[in-house]
Amino acid sequence: MHAWPPLFAMYEVFMSRFLSMSDAAASKGWHAIAVLLLSFIYVAVCSVGHTVALRYALQGGLLLLALPLLGHSLPTFRAARYPIILLGLFMAYATLHTLLLSRWPAISMAELRSQLGMATLWFFIGMVLYRVCRKFSISDVVIAGGVALALAEFGLEGYQYLATGIWPYRETFATPTYLEFTFLINFVLAFVVATLCFGHWGRTQVSRISKPWLLAILALFVFVSLHAAARNGMIGMVYLSFSMLLLYSIFQGVKHGWVKLLLIWLVVISSLAGLVTYAIKQDSRNLAFTESVTAGWDYQHHPTWTQIGPLPLMSNGEPVDDSAFKRVAWIHSGLDMIVSHPLGFGFMREVFAQAATSIGIKNNLGHAHSGFIDLGLALGVPGIVLWLLFCASLFVTGYRRFRYQQDVRGLILMLMVCGFLGRMLNESIFRDHMLQLFLFVAGALLAEIYSSNSVGKNNCRSF
Repeated sequence: MHAWPPLFAMYEVFMSRFLSMSDAAASKGWHAIAVLLLSFIYVAVCSVGHTVALRYALQGGLLLLALPLLGHSLPTFRAARYPIILLGLFMAYATLHTLLLSRWPAISMAELRSQLGMATLWFFIGMVLYRVCRKFSISDVVIAGGVALALAEFGLEGYQYLATGIWPYRETFATPTYLEFTFLINFVLAFVVATLCFGHWGRTQVSRISKPWLLAILALFVFVSLHAAARNGMIGMVYLSFSMLLLYSIFQGVKHGWVKLLLIWLVVISSLAGLVTYAIKQDSRNLAFTESVTAGWDYQHHPTWTQIGPLPLMSNGEPVDDSAFKRVAWIHSGLDMIVSHPLGFGFMREVFAQAATSIGIKNNLGHAHSGFIDLGLALGVPGIVLWLLFCASLFVTGYRRFRYQQDVRGLILMLMVCGFLGRMLNESIFRDHMLQLFLFVAGALLAEIYSSNSVGKNNCRSF
């Protein structure tokens, strides 16, 4: 009984000191370690199955760590006002749409809180925590998290190889499917490649990871991605490679001369050609790709797009590729539904199936395998426009920072936004951990970018 008053007094002292913590104190010591450790764990496990409760616990822990830093975050919020305002407009529209236009308002409100609300909270957690300069940056955290997942996958695949004598192909063990795995690997690849090419360009050191380690990480990511064999992952890798090659030629080519630059182009293009050729030959689905896509676009004559009935046949009598046929059919049918209902049906996870049902189409569908189609059916054309405006504000911020201040974090932000939007075209990533990870890291990058502009603040990662 007598132990409670002293314990309560100690708790009051701790909370008083915790809530009054200065930025200098938060940049080192236990607080900095906790922020970096929880962020690393989140990036590493967010794509792993059955980790929903863990992700909520990590979010709660990071939110608690952000509380003492919230009071001094106003300058960062003010500097990032355009992305914040546009994200706020998007959320306000989604809320009004749910209240006034949704065909299933109760479900939409619950989904709005659990999906968009939580993702927006992640955005502000990232901004508040990473406006404080620490020894390691958000780039270090993201790369380390990606490496942890890739090493876990490599180890599990290696175990399968030792047990069976065959290295697994189109199969992942660390994540539920290869789509979640390649999403995270491609996401982290933007950080790796940008740091590798421009990490020591300008005045700011983006990451403490050296070039030899970055090259080793790049090789690991390429290896596990090739064996995961997701076509979207390969498309993302090719796009990222050409984007970085072009940017490297523009900003760094003068230093090397035209002969060396030409050799770099030849090496990169030859390597990409070899990787793409290997991927095409290994994946038998590519042999049926053209006819499958054609049949999918002509979905009105093939009712199988509703997940009912057998697949249509190709000219050789074989069924079309299930993935290519249905993805294209769902995109085309989704576009037709958006055109006929430009204000959407209401926000929910499986809006594609519910929208088809509401217009009289019997189906066994789920989501549309396209984030843009899901978003358009949920919140209509205005929802897509507002989301694109928010992403454009992130892109412009990154471009201006990279172009005029030689800050590689701006380039990373640009690549991350383009990669996410590109992936939204043919995968339903506008939900769950994928949207949360994107907004968390975007908020953290914005905070690092704007905080380094603060008057009298030294960049702890400058040369």
